Amino acid sequence: MVSRATLKIKVLRAKNLRNDKSMGYLAKKSDAYVAVHVGSEVRKTQYKDNTLDPEYNEEFTFTPSADFLDTGFLMIKVFDYDLFKQDDAIGEVAVRFRTLGEGPVVLQLKATTPRGKTTQESHGGGGLTG
Repeated sequence: MVSRATLKIKVLRAKNLRNDKSMGYLAKKSDAYVAVHVGSEVRKTQYKDNTLDPEYNEEFTFTPSADFLDTGFLMIKVFDYDLFKQDDAIGEVAVRFRTLGEGPVVLQLKATTPRGKTTQESHGGGGLTG
């Protein structure tokens, strides 16, 4: 039998996100959401319309195997939601679980965008035991 752990991830906010939607008089800010990956499990926040500093306060529960927590990564990706085309990647960060330790952990993560122009900040709170 595979031993499972309970992992809770709370996505609080993002700050100073890149804005790719500045088109003159049609200027609009990003409609950002966060995707949290734990192995093959993915949870997404609701997207926040027209802001570069979205507030989420959404919590997700995962049940990864204990082995995965020893060898796997927490992957956090931020996207700009688009209704009629593929969502644009804003930034991402990966954290090895075993570096987090036991109990509640609060992370303040800065991820460089693929182009390296700006950074975004995402905050996650969670712990390996809830």
